[in-house]
Amino acid sequence: MKQLYFSLLLLFSVQAIQAQIVNIGDPSLKAELIADGVDTNSDGEIQLSEALAVTSLNISGGQTRTFEGIDQFTNLTNLTIGSASYPFDEYTNLDLRKLTNLEV
Repeated sequence: MKQLYFSLLLLFSVQAIQAQIVNIGDPSLKAELIADGVDTNSDGEIQLSEALAVTSLNISGGQTRTFEGIDQFTNLTNLTIGSASYPFDEYTNLDLRKLTNLEV
């Protein structure tokens, strides 16, 4: 009986880890990521596994003012942010320190 409980606990733990949702602080950014196909399971959320699968992002940033959650995309090698109407240097909360694979 203990093995059954342990097996169930292990199964639910693995599922919980796989379904970790990345907190995207700006609704505009989240909408853009979903529109760009990052939400591969179409549940309206960005799971950590979905964020880790992305290596390149092009964010227009038209309405985006904060980039909370972008630090979870740790496999990014290419990140393009900005629009002509809102220059890159005016964005806030853009912390790239965890993006150690970033090349561009």
